[in-house]
Formats: sequence, C-alpha cells, structure tokens
Amino acid sequence: MTTITFNQDEYYALVDLIQHKLDVLCDTIRKDDYNLDEHEKDIRNYTTYDLFTKIKGAQNENTR
Repeated sequence: MTTITFNQDEYYALVDLIQHKLDVLCDTIRKDDYNLDEHEKDIRNYTTYDLFTKIKGAQNENTR
C-alpha cells in the first residue's frame, strides 16, 4: 500500500477533480445507457467511483 500526504488545499483540489470526473462519467453513462451492457452501466465498476468513495471516506475520518 502506498501512502500520500496532502495539505488541506491539495486534498480539497483532489476531491474536486475526482468529483468532477465522477459527475462526467455518470452523465456519460446516462446518455449512452442504451449502448452499454449491465456491467458498463454500474458506476461501481469504475476506478473513478472507487477513488471517490475512498477519498470521501478519508474525508469523513478526518472530520470526526
């Protein structure tokens, strides 16, 4: 496992970037729904989703 340390500004910038990428991905899935198979339609099958859930989990841990 690799550990990276960010200052608060870097962390929030990274959260924003991943959130934006996830939003674009969700929009693409909605728009191309008829061209995608069930696996491709499931947002949980994308690395962007994994990154977003991990970084949001880290954010929740740091605000406790």
